[in-house]
Amino acid sequence: MVTDPVIGIDLGTTNSVVAFTDDNGLTQAIACDENNSRVLPSAVYIPEEGDVTVGISAKNHALVEPDRVAQFFKRGMGEKTFRTDGKPFAVDGREWTPEMLSSRVLMKLKLAAETYFDADVSRAVITVPAYFGTPEVQATRNAGEMAGLQVLEVVKEPVAAAFAHTLDRDATGNALVYDLGGGTFDVTVMQLEPGGVCNVVAIGGDRRLGGVDFDDLIMMRMGDALEAGGVNLANVTPYDEQQNRRFAEEMKHELSSKTSATCLLIGGGQRVKFSLAREEFVGLLAPRMDEIADHITSTIQIARDKGVASIDNIIMIGGSTRIPALQEQLARVAGRQPKASQNPDEDVARGASLSAVKKVVEALDDVGRREMSETLLQLADKFKPQNVCSHGLGVKVVDLHSRQLVNHVVIASNTPIPFSETADLETVEDSQTHVEVVLNEGDSEELDLVRELGKSVGQFPHAVPKGHPIEITIQYTDEQLIVVKAYEKLSRRFLCDITVQHDTIMSEADTAAAIQYLSARNVQ
Repeated sequence: MVTDPVIGIDLGTTNSVVAFTDDNGLTQAIACDENNSRVLPSAVYIPEEGDVTVGISAKNHALVEPDRVAQFFKRGMGEKTFRTDGKPFAVDGREWTPEMLSSRVLMKLKLAAETYFDADVSRAVITVPAYFGTPEVQATRNAGEMAGLQVLEVVKEPVAAAFAHTLDRDATGNALVYDLGGGTFDVTVMQLEPGGVCNVVAIGGDRRLGGVDFDDLIMMRMGDALEAGGVNLANVTPYDEQQNRRFAEEMKHELSSKTSATCLLIGGGQRVKFSLAREEFVGLLAPRMDEIADHITSTIQIARDKGVASIDNIIMIGGSTRIPALQEQLARVAGRQPKASQNPDEDVARGASLSAVKKVVEALDDVGRREMSETLLQLADKFKPQNVCSHGLGVKVVDLHSRQLVNHVVIASNTPIPFSETADLETVEDSQTHVEVVLNEGDSEELDLVRELGKSVGQFPHAVPKGHPIEITIQYTDEQLIVVKAYEKLSRRFLCDITVQHDTIMSEADTAAAIQYLSARNVQ
């Protein structure tokens, strides 16, 4: 493993971590930023010329050149932009997609691992939030490939955390994994069985809920304080805003251990004293806490409907779990005191490194297994995850009663992976010559509330009457490959298919051009 290292990466909204598992089965994070820190801020600074900077230095540049620094771009994975105004993030006329920006963070982590091992590192397992859908997962895989990594697997963060937790404590029973990071929130119920079997039972969450939203709440209160201090908010510069955002983040952290926090805000050349009590902060959080409670409750109920009678353990991961009010809420809603991860910032990456070992061992032949350490062979055999799909899958059909186009759900969310399910449908017009199959992601019948993943058109050999039977099968593999096939039901004549794999918002041409451009901009 040292001569041909493989790494696990937690690609986070605010911070990222890289870890590995050595031949003795010890998992640990690797120093990847200034001051020997094992936590890398997910910030990218793009200068006019020269190397792209990633990490704390990039975050600091936001105070000077905010238009050249990208942060929180994980929230836009699978989309064209991460900006809330819908505009692309562009520097010097060049647009940077969330995938491109994420690739620079991954490149920085790759370089850190190569420095540690003094060897090339080309293989990795990368984690994503459990509530990420297919576009986000594929965009993450694409970002890894743009960074020069062979992505062995994309693993859900709660599964990786359960791996690390089980390794540290040999835990068993029904576990609720509460993952609240800088930009995403997941709640997952899984069964941890002897021998390392991890069966995911239910998933809930919000991919746009996390610590940065809590910072925004403090920023709103800061704006009120600036106005009360006589500052015209129109005169607050981007520099001022970045500095005050830094203060908001620091105050949020401080309020986890203190009852109040104070800073001097900057705005339009003026300074205004601002204080925030913990009780007031909790009041600001109340609406988001209600959302969190709803996700916890609904996910536990789904698990109960599937036979999980009680929750035995609660595992907290993610930096935002340090907020006392959220810990108290979790204990109240779930009915059990949570256990903090040994290291909530690093355990997801550590679990990813265990998954990486498993993938490597699974690919070995008999000769390779004999050369692998017995400890790693045992670790690989120990962890046996059973995952579920985080979103439903369906096809667009005409509702025969309303005559409106709707999403017909074929596979409901939280269905164990892999799976294959068939829907019996029929034509809706006389003399119909073709059928269009549109694959959607989501559990709603309303097309506005689901995402289109792909479509294909199949031609009948001759016109068919209304009510002609069609069979559509959706298959979801362990490798997160979705295959849809449509047949004439009676003759079994193939009509068309859809394959969803590694497709992102960026076309192959866009990706090739991005890789060429990025290759000329080193990372430091």
